Amino acid sequence: MDDLKMVREAYGEITPDARLQHGIRARLALEAGGGAASIRARPRWHRRAVTLGAIAAAAAVTITLTITGVGRTPVPPTSRGELSARTILLAAAERAEAEPEGRFWRAHAVEALAGLVDGAEPYTILVPQEIDIWRPRSKEGTHVAFERTLSARPLTQRDRRAWERAGSPTSFTYRDSRYVATGAPADTGWKEQKTTPEDSKRLVSRMCAQEPDPKGCEEAAAKDAVTAAKAPERQEMAADPSRFQELIFPPGSESWSAAEKLQRGFSFLLLEASSSEVRAATFRLLAGLPGVRTTKGVTTSDGRSGIAIAADGEMRDGSAAFEYTITLEPNTYQLVSGRKTVKGGSFRGLGPGTLLEETDVHMAGWTSEEPHHD
Repeated sequence: MDDLKMVREAYGEITPDARLQHGIRARLALEAGGGAASIRARPRWHRRAVTLGAIAAAAAVTITLTITGVGRTPVPPTSRGELSARTILLAAAERAEAEPEGRFWRAHAVEALAGLVDGAEPYTILVPQEIDIWRPRSKEGTHVAFERTLSARPLTQRDRRAWERAGSPTSFTYRDSRYVATGAPADTGWKEQKTTPEDSKRLVSRMCAQEPDPKGCEEAAAKDAVTAAKAPERQEMAADPSRFQELIFPPGSESWSAAEKLQRGFSFLLLEASSSEVRAATFRLLAGLPGVRTTKGVTTSDGRSGIAIAADGEMRDGSAAFEYTITLEPNTYQLVSGRKTVKGGSFRGLGPGTLLEETDVHMAGWTSEEPHHD
């Protein structure tokens, strides 16, 4: 049985929205015109700028992506008549293999971390950051990244009421899944960063100059593209079917849970300028993870849902179990979101069912446009 046909029969035909139609037209134009054409190490600050102004308007995020998946071996539905996660991921791979490539891989998304604000009545806030990354297909190209912090908002209606009873503060200290941060009352505007291959080499040289053996350090860095986030060598690895797994599952990942591997796979599909062949192979890798399953009831910040694929894991400190979920659009297999949620125990004060982090996707796909942000 054909994997794509099975998914259509299970989920029906989907009418694409305007953004999706625009993306399809752009891709057709790219093919007609003969156009050719990481896991990005997102900067993490020890202190985040947070704003709760204009909260009523802070949440809406339109999500659309152009990444797809893998598959050749058909897998039957489960005993309950539902498609297995493996079937869906393999069907997605077939779409990924047919995707045309452009000059840049563009990843435009909103990443958000949930944090607990302590007090007489603790409440949880969501702190989003918007990224718009343009990775060149050519290793000689310039990497362009746009980034801004958006308005924070209470995570749920219950959190909103607690925040209001606390006097609707606009500055506070909170704990999220990565660090303790102090909030500030204003959003940040767009920040742009351009990085050329020469910039990457200079950065490595400056870092290695502080080591006892600078030359040996530079030689090691040239070989270890996993640690050189923007190095040309990394781009080669991301596009190489024989080496891309080193980026997704680096040394030491053998002990990772299925949820951790699913999360790394999502990040790779979202952020790396990998070839269509490698993207398809990535979906096949995820399809082979033990314990990966379909799940229901997963929605994004703006209330969208799709085909949800989930796996379980445990926090490194052993304090809580978590579930990682990726959501795909039916039929198109565009990435919709990635979510990490507490499943059991308590992590930094966040209990079962609480969102830890989420990435909602505006767009991720090949383009031959010049870098810009919407």
